[in-house]
Amino acid sequence: MIKSLLKKNRQRINRELPDIQQRKFFSPALYILTGKILKALNTHARGRLLDIGCGDMPFKAHLPQQVTQYDTLDVESRTEGVTYIASAMDMRMIPDDSYDSAMCFEVLEHVPNPFIAAAEMHRVLKPGGTLVISVPHMWPIHEAPHDYLRFTYFGIKNVLESNGFEIVTIEISGGLLTYFGHNIASVLLGLTYHIPVVKQIMFFLVKWLIVLPWAWIDDRVFRSEITPLEYLCVARKTP
Repeated sequence: MIKSLLKKNRQRINRELPDIQQRKFFSPALYILTGKILKALNTHARGRLLDIGCGDMPFKAHLPQQVTQYDTLDVESRTEGVTYIASAMDMRMIPDDSYDSAMCFEVLEHVPNPFIAAAEMHRVLKPGGTLVISVPHMWPIHEAPHDYLRFTYFGIKNVLESNGFEIVTIEISGGLLTYFGHNIASVLLGLTYHIPVVKQIMFFLVKWLIVLPWAWIDDRVFRSEITPLEYLCVARKTP
């Protein structure tokens, strides 16, 4: 019963906070990663862009002006307007060399073979095209039973380089404190977000007592290459 309540309230939060700039205060993990993603997209996203594993498209409203077309792909339609319903491992409906850039956040852990998915991402990008991708290293099991993998720095580097990508950057996002903060925030909001007034109070308390201070400490003081929460990578398809 509690597990079902946590899941329903997380879905409720996503519906009521569709803008990632509001939703990021859900947990210190999401807060840190969102900042890094937006910075990377502003630098590297351009032209025709494909959002692989788009979910409810939380970053759509924050794409830089140099993005001229936004297309999406997911295994199911979680919101209106998904361009392609397909797996990241099988994007056969998309021709080779179609996109100038692509983004893929927290998806590779949910595909049985990330090497096949990376090969497909490489195929649909134009030569010189850029991929912005995040993967977890230390994260609770989620979306079971389709949760297969966790990645080290060397693991994600190998997956991308083995499929023709040149690594531009691999950046740590969060750590141990962020991990615990995420789980505490998830429980507090997951148990209360269906209760009017209480949910606003709890979200306010989580934001100011957990998300902002814990994210600041973890990202600037405790950040460790040994215990990263996740990685944000930028990779380029070599011409």
